[in-house]
Amino acid sequence: MEVFAGRFASPAKINFGLRILGKRPDGYHAIETILQMIDLCDWLSFRANDVGSIALTCSPPTLPTDERNLIMRAAKSLQQARHASQGIAITLEKRIPIAAGLGGGSSNAATALLALNHVWGLNCPTPVLHHLAAQLGSDVPFFLNGPTALAAGRGDVLSPISSPPPLTGVLVNPGFGISAGWAYGQFSGRSLATDETMAIILRALQDQDLTLLGDATVNDLDPGVAAAYPVIREMQAALRAVGAVATFLSGSGPTVCGVFSHAARVRQAVDRLARRPEWITIPFGTLSKSPHTERRG
Repeated sequence: MEVFAGRFASPAKINFGLRILGKRPDGYHAIETILQMIDLCDWLSFRANDVGSIALTCSPPTLPTDERNLIMRAAKSLQQARHASQGIAITLEKRIPIAAGLGGGSSNAATALLALNHVWGLNCPTPVLHHLAAQLGSDVPFFLNGPTALAAGRGDVLSPISSPPPLTGVLVNPGFGISAGWAYGQFSGRSLATDETMAIILRALQDQDLTLLGDATVNDLDPGVAAAYPVIREMQAALRAVGAVATFLSGSGPTVCGVFSHAARVRQAVDRLARRPEWITIPFGTLSKSPHTERRG
């Protein structure tokens, strides 16, 4: 018997800067970065059942629907941790490019945890959800809350910060994904950032000083990724040519962000960038609040 249906947004993120402090004993890299949710979203639909089964359907159908998909791992981990007797049928509508440095899979996992906590009526405490999220991936805890945070540790130690005034821009993806693990493996070992970098980026965001934002935003993964994929530099140059004031690699890439001083220029930029049909070009805006109202339910 089906007992509940619901549809939930699963937002992407961008990184304003990424500083690598070194490698940790657990094999992960210690980082500092500013994470920001944007209005590009996947959509997850849920239909609970009383037989305990968990099933996932994806669009596009080429995506895995077993435990290679973080959604399935999230659902099973919550069901087991809280001894939930209900099951769930989940449908994923994928709009965020895959392996793109935009956190799509991590967001899906967090959205599943939040939505199922609500759908199954588990009243799972926030620290437990955070623990489950951290086991699934470094970026997953951020998506439990958002919309803006300073992340440290391996990305899971979060300090919420005030969201900056809304920003608009364009994402350009080359049409292929890369592994975050591979991108970190290209790091030279020498950071281009300083102890002041994140503070300067935060000031630029709050003041909407996009020139300072462009000058201050350092991503330590950028040199290694761009050396392997020169298209990164092509995309950055193309964004600047259509009016982006600040351009930078998001997370582990290969997606490049361009931030514009006037929202009206974004549509024109998208139209011009469409001349490169092999690229995926997506307009975006930053979010000033999380779409996850269900976390309070």
